Amino acid sequence: MAKSFTVGILMFESVNELDFLGSFEVFANSDYILRVPMFPDVSIDPVKIDVRLVGKTSGWVTCEKGLRVEVPYSISDCDTFDVLLVPGGSGVDAASADPELLDWIRGVAQDCGWLTSVCNGVFVLAAAGLTREARVTTHWAALQALRDTGATGQVLDDVQFVRDGSLVASAGVSAGIDMALWVLGQLTTPARARLVQRTMQYDPAPPYTAEI
Repeated sequence: MAKSFTVGILMFESVNELDFLGSFEVFANSDYILRVPMFPDVSIDPVKIDVRLVGKTSGWVTCEKGLRVEVPYSISDCDTFDVLLVPGGSGVDAASADPELLDWIRGVAQDCGWLTSVCNGVFVLAAAGLTREARVTTHWAALQALRDTGATGQVLDDVQFVRDGSLVASAGVSAGIDMALWVLGQLTTPARARLVQRTMQYDPAPPYTAEI
């Protein structure tokens, strides 16, 4: 029987769209290419990836820029994942102050293989006490604020993502794609992750530099 992994993506009001959709595309695409082969001459390992959006309650979530997404699972439905991903967005403060949500995250983190964050989603993990002594990163505009929490070991600048044991934190927004591709390579194989990257045509070459 083929191996299978379950990826849980935490959803909350005012979550940033690309924070979760970039990673969702990576993990879901990995399973999609098994069902709709794009590379008939390439042998793909048959590892299955089940991606689930989970919120404090099931139902509709309004994201940061107004996109509405239906979340099929609640935290009462799920208590274990192989990967838990916490995205960021302007709703992070509320999520970080929710004791029930933080308790659930701590419980899931005990057994999941990879605990991950995108952008300022790492503040939720910090509020749950899961980043103590760890090396982490976040969006460039939130680096000092993360240091000021005193809830982490070391906050790194100028990296797309950083792995510390089973914790993987990515920088802002689109950096979650890079992080998810790396985690996918650990769950399956680097070759599988490269196929997903090629399928997504993810080869960043922006028309403008980020110099300000």
